Amino acid sequence: ALLMLKLGSDMFSFFQKTEMIIAFAFLHHLISGPLVFLTVLILKTVIGSSAVIGSSELLPLMQQSTCFSRWLLARTIKSADFEHFMEMFSSTEMQAILYRCLGMKVGYRVHMDPIKTIDFEHIDIEDHHTTASAVKVVCASVNAAGPVRMLKQGVTADSTLVMPGVVVSERTIIGSKSVVPADTYLAPNTIVTGCVRGSPALLRSDAKMSAADQNDFDEAMTMLNDSVRFTAFNFGMILWAFTSAGLAEMISILPLTIFFYKDMSSSLRIACEYLAANYALDVCSVLFFAAMKWLLMGRVVAGNHIIFSSGHVRWLCMLRCKDQIDHILQYTRGSIFHVAIFRLLGARVGKNTVLLDVMQPDWDLYDIGDHCVDFGLYACHTFENMVLKLAPICVGNRCTIQDHGILMPGASMEDDAVLMPGSNVLKGEVVGSGQIWAGNPAGASFGLGA
Repeated sequence: ALLMLKLGSDMFSFFQKTEMIIAFAFLHHLISGPLVFLTVLILKTVIGSSAVIGSSELLPLMQQSTCFSRWLLARTIKSADFEHFMEMFSSTEMQAILYRCLGMKVGYRVHMDPIKTIDFEHIDIEDHHTTASAVKVVCASVNAAGPVRMLKQGVTADSTLVMPGVVVSERTIIGSKSVVPADTYLAPNTIVTGCVRGSPALLRSDAKMSAADQNDFDEAMTMLNDSVRFTAFNFGMILWAFTSAGLAEMISILPLTIFFYKDMSSSLRIACEYLAANYALDVCSVLFFAAMKWLLMGRVVAGNHIIFSSGHVRWLCMLRCKDQIDHILQYTRGSIFHVAIFRLLGARVGKNTVLLDVMQPDWDLYDIGDHCVDFGLYACHTFENMVLKLAPICVGNRCTIQDHGILMPGASMEDDAVLMPGSNVLKGEVVGSGQIWAGNPAGASFGLGA
């Protein structure tokens, strides 16, 4: 405790000396990100457009120069600085503007997260389409090539792989972790998800919205087309992203600053103080994040939040803040500290439960029983037809969720249930007591007593 007080005093006394470093923490995101993006833009211009329009043009992809050019562009785009820069503008119009600069055709008021691709000029995303996080679009492979089109008011959920020549029709929804093979045409108003024998499973065809969903959608479109609200939302989210990222970097710099201003006569003491300051600031970051969560959001409850509504904006703000403590959550996984952080943020977690997932901003909707082992992910939210939908997830006692298993909103697992690796339990489904579910979409495999 005395050491923490001393470190706090040292940090305060050095504050004046570190003004330039603190300023750098904020200016870094104003300078380095655009420079990296400019580098990608210049590199892409020099490399030129890749010929991936038709199968007759597959031959150039096999040439060494073309393969090297695509590899060089891919490595640059996958750099941490570029990905971090693009992540800062998720769900804003700036994201669409940046992709237009890279050659992608992006329609009117598209709600998008960063897309993993290098074939920008062969992707066409039409008006009001929604793309979630970690969507990967491939317009050229060794045996297929063609442009990808995502038509109006569709939804492409997170971690989906879209192959060459795919057409996602109007109001079509692709679920999480789906694989859409080359030259697939998804009919309008269909819902597909997962991967069964190389193609997504059809859940509903000619799907129509209920009266309540239609009312929410109509209201969402009215708000989306409100220029004043749209502009305010974009400026606010971009300002919030830069501020939260700058604060996180400033906190990470402070221990190192103290280290350099110290007397170097005792290397061991300096090293110990640096480590103590670093860990103390990590704890403070988590506590500060928890305080922001309760002040900004309070206790999250199940329900629908129309785009640009108060609930939607506050949820997005917490999602951006969570990104700044992900590095802390990585090294607390599997420990009692990880469980403590979940509980601090509102989750209900039973005794002797091991959690290894990095959480989503829906903590209040987690209900996890005793003696569970969780390697998976709880997705208590979906974004459909410009409406954020939240629903709780319940996991019983002695359950096991293996690597990359996902529970969607409203899903639950009864006592002694097991979810196999990479499986996806769809919205509202129940994994029965003692059952083992596998697949995407997941289904019963066999019981523990079999």
